[in-house]
Amino acid sequence: MKNRLKIIPKYTGCETLEAAVKNRQAKELLWLEILLNDGINWQKKAPKAQFNKARLWFTHFKTLITGLTHRRSLKPISGKLDYRDYRKFIKGLVLVS
Repeated sequence: MKNRLKIIPKYTGCETLEAAVKNRQAKELLWLEILLNDGINWQKKAPKAQFNKARLWFTHFKTLITGLTHRRSLKPISGKLDYRDYRKFIKGLVLVS
């Protein structure tokens, strides 16, 4: 089913994007939801900072993400990753694959 969150409900219970944006914990995971869930048109709905963070992670791990999730490509962006989020990335990848 399209337009459903995949990761955020597992961690926070927030089922909608509107609820996720209002919840602090869900808001911190929004970049991961954008990165691993292409069932929603994120470019129009997501906060720009979260969308760009997802694009950055996609740029660095494109082969891994598309190989495990078959996600459509995000436009590449340059920059450095904050590897403190690496564990979240791996757990999210395992959850959706």
